[in-house]
Amino acid sequence: MNRKISCQLIFWVFLLMTTQVNAQECIHSNLSHKFDYYITAKKSLSSDSIFSSGIVTLSIYLKSTKKLIQKIKVINDSGSLYAAYENCKNVRSYITGYHENQEASDYDYGDLIVADLNFDGKEDFAIKSEYSVDAGPSYIFYFQDNVGHFHRSRFLTEHLGSFPTYVNAKQKTLVKVYVMGHYEGTKTFKYNPKNKTWRLKKWTEVDLLKS
Repeated sequence: MNRKISCQLIFWVFLLMTTQVNAQECIHSNLSHKFDYYITAKKSLSSDSIFSSGIVTLSIYLKSTKKLIQKIKVINDSGSLYAAYENCKNVRSYITGYHENQEASDYDYGDLIVADLNFDGKEDFAIKSEYSVDAGPSYIFYFQDNVGHFHRSRFLTEHLGSFPTYVNAKQKTLVKVYVMGHYEGTKTFKYNPKNKTWRLKKWTEVDLLKS
């Protein structure tokens, strides 16, 4: 056998022997009145238990027909999902009320959160994409369209990042309160339903050492 091919085979055999895949599968039928959510999370660990990558697949089924209507994948190669998707109960719904009032420790509102986030009466969701020990989790936000499909909100995903502390349907605002070092900050994002756009309405930071 060619020496180069032999070395490659040894490498792949070694990799298979020293890599573990931890998988989680959760079915959520209590987060929405219209949809059932099925989450599969696969996280790879090396032999020394260092998390290397993760793939989260969210499958969305219509409750009435059990038909699969959409699949969404979250791929993370940075190792920052190691503390996420460990417990199927770590989800929340402001639509059905499931875990609605559960305390959010370290800004963690759950792996999947269902809520009306753009105030149009439709169910939207945020899915966890990263988890930082210092800053908590980051989310990808999806809005539902008129035919029941979901589309990623680039603005909220990039500018809001974490799940909002307050959702104000009357004012059409999402408010994020955070602490960074000795500063406490508040960001208020305002939605314009006429042109379907977001803007940062207000951003304040207070030095806790001086207050």
